[in-house]
Parts: sequence; C-alpha cells; structure tokens
Amino acid sequence: MISLLSKEQMKFIFDNYMIKDFPESELKPWKKIENGLLQDSYFAYGMFEDTVIHGESSNIKGNGCVDGLKAYAFFIKSNKFNTYLLDYFAVLSGKRQSGIGSAYLQELKNIAVKDNKELILEVENPYYESDPQKKENMLKRIQFYKKNHINVSNVSCNFMSNEYRILYASDKGNDEQIRELTENVYRDFFGDKLVDNEVIFHD
Repeated sequence: MISLLSKEQMKFIFDNYMIKDFPESELKPWKKIENGLLQDSYFAYGMFEDTVIHGESSNIKGNGCVDGLKAYAFFIKSNKFNTYLLDYFAVLSGKRQSGIGSAYLQELKNIAVKDNKELILEVENPYYESDPQKKENMLKRIQFYKKNHINVSNVSCNFMSNEYRILYASDKGNDEQIRELTENVYRDFFGDKLVDNEVIFHD
C-alpha cells in the first residue's frame, strides 16, 4: 500500500533514514523541503505494509508514524513545467532485493501518468567516480531503473559538486528536451541564482 506522507512523517524519515541512505552532499536542508511543502512544490509517498494505516489521514505521531514503512519517495513538483522530479527514492535496509523497489517505482510512474506529469530522475553518474565499489553500485542503480523501463538520457550535470545523470519515464523526448526540462525544473524550485552558480550541464 502506498500513501501520501504528512510533514511529520517526512521529517521522521528525513531524520532517521535519509541521513543513512544518501550521501550528506546530496541531502537538502530540511528547511528547503519544508518550504517546498508550504509552496506546493514538494511532496512524498511512502510504501507500507498493507495492514498499517498511514498518510495524511493518520493521527499517529512520533516514532510510530512510519510503522510498517517499506520504501519512500520524495518529489519536487513543478506546476509551471508540469513535471515531477524524483528527488529521493529508497527501499529500507533489510527489505531490499525482494521486488519492493520495482513494484513501488511502477506505482509512482502510474501516479505521474494519472496526474498528467512528466517524471524525471537524477542518479549518481558513474562516469565521474574513481572508487570501483561506488562505481559498481552506481551502475547497478542505473541498471535497476533501465530494467523498470526508465530511459537513460545522455544529459548529465554537476549540481553543487554532485555528478548526476538524468533519467526519464516518458516514451517521448530527446536529450535536448530533457536537458531543457531539467534546467527549467531546477530554476523553478531552486531559483535562478543557485542554478547559475551551482549547476553545470555537461556538453
């Protein structure tokens, strides 16, 4: 079962899971996510055990607010450009290698289609990684998305010293369109000043 997450649930996941699942350099400050929620430009879904009731309608607070959580996905929402950017996606440790990630990703793709939104993703770019183990993990991550019918573009960028490859779910689109869409979503959410100073798209 997947459910839209409340701010309290998102904060709990941020404090207890995301700091372990993602490199520190990739994590936005919670304040930026919270501001996105207030401006209707950020949201998140959780995947839970079917027997647990969660989401916006849940009144469970504290540690119990994510009981039964299996996976989570945080999104940037650009209403201006009709696009969802999958910002953070993770299956909880101990629940991986069980098909949960593939099933969850398909549900999220269906949500984007239902909402009539383009879906784009960032993944760490193995081309710039020198550590063999990290590089292998990055390649496995890309292979996971390809296996689940996510397209790998040739668009890549350096975002605040993090190297990303851009992926997309639509059957339409070319590299030029994906690059333009990605930059537009960045500018819509982060603002022109940050993008001009901190984002470099590679030719």
